[in-house]
Amino acid sequence: MEESAIGLFDRVVAPLGTGFCYTIWLFLAASILSLLVGFFAGLIKNYRLPIIHYLITGYVTIVRGTPFLLVLFIIYYVLPFFNIMVSSFAAGVLALIIHEGAYITEIVCGGIESIDKGQLEASYALGLNYFQKMRYVILPQAIKIMLPPLAGQMVLLIKATSIVSLIGLVEVTRVGRQLAQRGENPFLVFALVGVFYFIICYPVIDVSDRLERRFSQKNND
Repeated sequence: MEESAIGLFDRVVAPLGTGFCYTIWLFLAASILSLLVGFFAGLIKNYRLPIIHYLITGYVTIVRGTPFLLVLFIIYYVLPFFNIMVSSFAAGVLALIIHEGAYITEIVCGGIESIDKGQLEASYALGLNYFQKMRYVILPQAIKIMLPPLAGQMVLLIKATSIVSLIGLVEVTRVGRQLAQRGENPFLVFALVGVFYFIICYPVIDVSDRLERRFSQKNND
């Protein structure tokens, strides 16, 4: 019995753990960078600089109307025709940044625009410039509005990492598929894959809920 458990760990759990580590790295790199892209693009779009505003709007519109898989394939298979070689990991991160950054841009822009116009007028009356207005007046209120959709978008990003396996990245979903094709019990394999994804998703949702409650308590105080 003990030998069987050890054999199961070596054959199934250990390879899935390795794939899980790749998924974690992919998620961390893509989430941090896509949040940065989304926040800056959302702020710039809200500022409505004539040309840049339309460029960001075009980027968001095109990406939101394009399947993530197509974005991934363009980066991994098309860029080499222009002598731009990228690894599967780099292609996955870049595709996730481009795709998720567009959605985060809309979340940030929508959160800012949801703040009452009276707040904007009051901040201008105080003589604050755009960045001071955002830092001291708008963003502290807008962040609590952004948190639920941002958490949801991060969960979607985690799930999207499974698609990156189609370009050869050995993340947890690809490992699970390989193990099932090798003859391991598919129910056990994909149940473990689901557990690994839950391990990543649950802390994201939990942290979001805690931050949301914290902001609500501060506002009530």
